[in-house]
Amino acid sequence: MNQKIIYLPLFIFIILLSGCLNQTSPSSQNKTDNISSSDMEKTHSKQNQSNFKENLSYKEYQELFKTLADKLNIKGFDLKATTLGDNVTLVGENVTFGKRKYLTLDGTFNPSDPKTTQEFLVYENNDESIQITITLAYTETNLGNDMLFKPTFEGFQETNKNLISKYNFASLSYKNLVIHVHQISENKAENSITMSVLESLVKFLEERE
Repeated sequence: MNQKIIYLPLFIFIILLSGCLNQTSPSSQNKTDNISSSDMEKTHSKQNQSNFKENLSYKEYQELFKTLADKLNIKGFDLKATTLGDNVTLVGENVTFGKRKYLTLDGTFNPSDPKTTQEFLVYENNDESIQITITLAYTETNLGNDMLFKPTFEGFQETNKNLISKYNFASLSYKNLVIHVHQISENKAENSITMSVLESLVKFLEERE
């Protein structure tokens, strides 16, 4: 009986000590988790900041387009047309969510200074059977530098395969610009051609950074 009286307090002390340790352990773990989470957020934020560089001004956008028209070379294709000079596209507020009537910087038409927000280049191969259009659209939003979409229509049994095979396209984001590359072919639009144009375009843009 005396032995039980002696050992019982010791047993209770061990239980209490174990309980205290268990109570402090989650707090320490939470602190570690919080630090780890905070570090990850900071790293992610730095990565975003490096990708989301300063917007191009409208003047820089126009200068970039002129430089592309002068210096961008696409193997096997010649530049046939551009929108260099005054050009304005009328679209209507019903397709711009009520924001603007013209695709211009302020949404209005100013004959003396139109400030269009879309420009494009048209390339054709030697026998003029393939046409490549590169469109640069100026926006207020910086989407970073990335590929936005590159759809493929293979496997859609319900579609007109002959028709759908004649075009191929993709879109890139470059700072606050949206760049669309569109290939149309009299025969079959080869994906390799579109990808080659994209590679040339990305390399050109990276070299100007």
